[in-house]
Amino acid sequence: MNKTKKTKKILSLALALIMTLALVPMAATVNANSGSAGANATWTLAGGTLTISGTGSMSNWGSHNFPPWYAHRASITTVIISDGVTSIGDLAFHRCENLTRVTIPDSVISIGNSAFAGCYYLTSVTIPDSVASIGNSAFADCISLASVTIGNSVTSIGDYAFAGCTSLTSVTIPDSVISIGDYAFDSCTGLTSVTIPASVTSIGDRAFGYNVFDPLFRVDMTIYGAAGSEAERYATANDIRFVIAAPAAPAVGGVLGNVLYTDVRATINGQAIPSFNINDNTMVIAEDLGSYGFTVTWDDATATLRVESFSANAPVTPKAVEASTQPPGTVRFQYLHTSVRTFVNGVEVEGFNIGGETIIQFDHLAAYGNVAWDDVTRTISLTTR
Repeated sequence: MNKTKKTKKILSLALALIMTLALVPMAATVNANSGSAGANATWTLAGGTLTISGTGSMSNWGSHNFPPWYAHRASITTVIISDGVTSIGDLAFHRCENLTRVTIPDSVISIGNSAFAGCYYLTSVTIPDSVASIGNSAFADCISLASVTIGNSVTSIGDYAFAGCTSLTSVTIPDSVISIGDYAFDSCTGLTSVTIPASVTSIGDRAFGYNVFDPLFRVDMTIYGAAGSEAERYATANDIRFVIAAPAAPAVGGVLGNVLYTDVRATINGQAIPSFNINDNTMVIAEDLGSYGFTVTWDDATATLRVESFSANAPVTPKAVEASTQPPGTVRFQYLHTSVRTFVNGVEVEGFNIGGETIIQFDHLAAYGNVAWDDVTRTISLTTR
């Protein structure tokens, strides 16, 4: 063998050895089923379930630096992110095409760019109230995503965040959101109904109603929102049907407004009854009427309170009326929304909750007699028939 051929053989063997050594760590990475997912976060893959555990942020990955489970992505059907993890990294579950279920805990505050992009079989996702931001393309091209619940702390929805989610038919944006990015819901060809609150002050270019693959195609949709809002501006500018949304029903126990101190005196057949001021209306506690000759009943099964009748022969034990300690119009306490239905003489009337009792307008008692106002003594009175 001449020197040239010997040298070539040695170089070939050396190159083969280098290639073999180079493949060793790559093979280890491909076959690994657990490892690091962040500075204090780890991952484990078992039986199609990828679990992210630990505390703090997940790592961010890029187009030349895929997450360590990327080679296993076709086998991943469930992702469980444990409580304690605070962010979902960029490209974390990108193109996990067979992923059908994901659990996001209340500890997560941000969802990274393209975190779930291309998860073709993901059908629903609940973004918890802890999340403040949804990154660019976070759920792009999740073509089976038919239901998304956006938490009440999200303030921004990134560019292309839900672009290409063709199975979405309706979306409600919570009133925590301030901005919706460019193309955020572009190419959502099944999206026919979007509710956008007045809190949104910025809606990006082609965020709703367009198809990036067909510039001439327009989604037949309706945007619901407040008059004069950014939602109405966007709908008008983009020739999208706009409907003024009805105000959301307040939650039971939610604060509706203030009860004020009043100098108005209320009486029933000459007997004083505690009264309150709400929006310049004199209010009384419905339950108190039982001490003034009325029959007041409560049905626990239907949460119904009824002021049913008045009897002149019923005993009267007037309630003590507290002297006002503050000037009229001063806030006394707050009144709350209630699920209790209140009826006066068979007619349903509006009632509010104060301290577990129901207050109603004094004027409703006109069903039982004459309600009169004395401007000199600032007295509203009921004289029963």
